[in-house]
Amino acid sequence: MSTVVRENPFVHFEYDHARRLLVGTVKPIVPTDDEWAFAKTTIREFYSSALATNTVFGMVLDFRELQLLPWGRYDDWAAFFNEAKPDTAKCVHKTALVSDSVFIRTALNAFFTLYTAVRPTTFVSTPEEAVAFARSDMCASQ
Repeated sequence: MSTVVRENPFVHFEYDHARRLLVGTVKPIVPTDDEWAFAKTTIREFYSSALATNTVFGMVLDFRELQLLPWGRYDDWAAFFNEAKPDTAKCVHKTALVSDSVFIRTALNAFFTLYTAVRPTTFVSTPEEAVAFARSDMCASQ
């Protein structure tokens, strides 16, 4: 199995085993509670699988189509990732956030006032830049 896909109306996740790369692409809607919960559950599942197989992966989160969300969503996302910090430190190599919107970058910067990344994280403008960053310096043996 080379690629695993999980998707709902809000987000599309694709994990490429060969490249050890998880790409999450947000769709242009404001998610329902169930769609939001799916995104968190899916990330937990990818983390659990990586931890069980001692795998480290790069992560790309493509927010180019993200709608401005209610503040509570950013707060919830921060709480989720704060809880997952120990696992993030073990299984995520680097994270790249893709956005070309000043408004979304501002909202995401507000998120980072609530969550301090434990692995290298950056903003980029294109998916290609994101993949290059997320996979850079990743050892083939990891």
